[in-house]
Amino acid sequence: MTAYILKEIYERIERGEEGILCTIIESKGSTPQKPGTRMFVFPNGNILGTIGGGIFEHRVIKRALALFNETEKTALYSEKFEAKNPDDAICGGEATVFMEYLTGKPHLIILGAGHVGKALAQIATFCGFKVTLWDDRLEFLPQTENSEIQIVSSSLDDAIHKRLPFLPPPFVVVVTRGHALDGEAIKLLENQNTAYLGVIGSTKKVTQLRQELVAQGISPSYLDSIYTPIGLSIKAETPSEIAISIMAEIIAIYRNAPINKLRLWHKETEINGVKRR
Repeated sequence: MTAYILKEIYERIERGEEGILCTIIESKGSTPQKPGTRMFVFPNGNILGTIGGGIFEHRVIKRALALFNETEKTALYSEKFEAKNPDDAICGGEATVFMEYLTGKPHLIILGAGHVGKALAQIATFCGFKVTLWDDRLEFLPQTENSEIQIVSSSLDDAIHKRLPFLPPPFVVVVTRGHALDGEAIKLLENQNTAYLGVIGSTKKVTQLRQELVAQGISPSYLDSIYTPIGLSIKAETPSEIAISIMAEIIAIYRNAPINKLRLWHKETEINGVKRR
């Protein structure tokens, strides 16, 4: 594969795109291409590079597209070419293709740069996430440069509708300075595509907020999709501990762990009710 194709794949992954890298790892007899030949397949079926074209490439693309919807993100595809098959157009041979799903860093958007928000931003970068930290209070945002954390300071409406990227779908955590602003964030996020949406708050406060939002016309099914109380139930108390519980939940979602078994919340549990300012 020429260098410019590899460079383009890298640049697209860095922008948050995803795809399946298909590499011929073994070939015998007469085959379309030799080992080391690569092709990158995007979710819409478009490709970069080629493994020889024809019906073989068509079948590999079809298998690669199926991989997007599977839990396992690697696969082997082998095919024998029969001289008697007119579709193969090859006088015998066999090829094996290794497929692997590639994408850039997962993106975490944190709405709120209080104690929990800032702790979560740091922990998320340690876990390999790209982080965007928003607050309308510039003085609360980190002043030191960190290339892993993008800082956004604007109105909440402007941030969600103009300045924050939602493609590919990011993980979003709402930890603003108060429940009124949390509610506003939930309303503005209703039609945004997210991989995860979690909102901080004790069970009692979250229940009250939900009732208020339903009364304002927010979809109950949308509210039911929000992870709240946020984080895994580890009896977290300090901002750093709460941030760890939130990050653990996000990793579980990202890695397709059995989240329902991990979220063992009890009705009397009132963590996440700490002061956030």
